Amino acid sequence: MFSETTNSMAEESDEILSRLRGISSDEKSEMGKMKCRIDDQARLIMMLKKRNDEYILANMSLDKHSIQLEQQIEELNEQLEEQQTNKDKIEELTLTIEQLKSLNIQWELKEQQTNQRFLFQNQQYQKVQQDILDFKQQINNLQQLLKYFLPFFYS
Repeated sequence: MFSETTNSMAEESDEILSRLRGISSDEKSEMGKMKCRIDDQARLIMMLKKRNDEYILANMSLDKHSIQLEQQIEELNEQLEEQQTNKDKIEELTLTIEQLKSLNIQWELKEQQTNQRFLFQNQQYQKVQQDILDFKQQINNLQQLLKYFLPFFYS
């Protein structure tokens, strides 16, 4: 079997060689042109394959970059949401501070009114105390006078 294959290959080779020997110069130049075209086409195919490989690599790089950009967008969106939440909290705290300021002003006004009322009451109390002291002094004076004049009435 091996010998049959070898014989058949040898016969084909001989046939190809005999055909090549029998080719005229016109046919040889035509064959050369075809060979050049085949070589050009092979180079073109290799160039296109190289471009395709470069295109694939560039697309892979762009995909990688696109994924990175999408991740950055997600991170920035998260930061934006966090900043919005912080802004909302600040606005809420600002409103609370304003409410507390208003309540503090109201409390201070009430405190002033209370202080004025206590001051007025304190002044009235001091006046009453002074009046009482004055009355006591008058009573003492009258008692002294009575002590002085009482012996004259009983004598």
